[in-house]
Amino acid sequence: MNQTLEHALTQEFLAWQGSIATPVGLPEVRQAEAALGVLFPDDYRRFIERFGGAVIRGTSIFGLRQPDLMAEEPSSVVDQSIAFRQELPEPFANIIVISVDDAGNPIGFLPSNPSVITFDHNFGGRYELAATFEDYLRHLFTPPT
Repeated sequence: MNQTLEHALTQEFLAWQGSIATPVGLPEVRQAEAALGVLFPDDYRRFIERFGGAVIRGTSIFGLRQPDLMAEEPSSVVDQSIAFRQELPEPFANIIVISVDDAGNPIGFLPSNPSVITFDHNFGGRYELAATFEDYLRHLFTPPT
């Protein structure tokens, strides 16, 4: 993670009490990957190892721990992914869900592709949000135009 993004995350977490969970060990990450039958992209895996899960600029990032600000949401990337896998069409049947947008659409990855995507229920298709998880995090800090 570059220093600019690292600094932005640190400032965000300092400003919002309860926006960050607790670190996760690699064995627990590997168990989650096994439960989902996937490998997490490296940048996402490092994020959940370091932070566990977080809320960034009002956006929940699911990991393996639940920050206080996410108390009303499903607890993990595993739970979210399994729930959405049951309702999405075949090309998305193995999605790794890291967030959900305001319209209830899943945001995540497909195995072997680091792009962060959403499946839009309204038009029934995929929309790419960022080339990587780190790019997605940077996007969260970019003011809307």
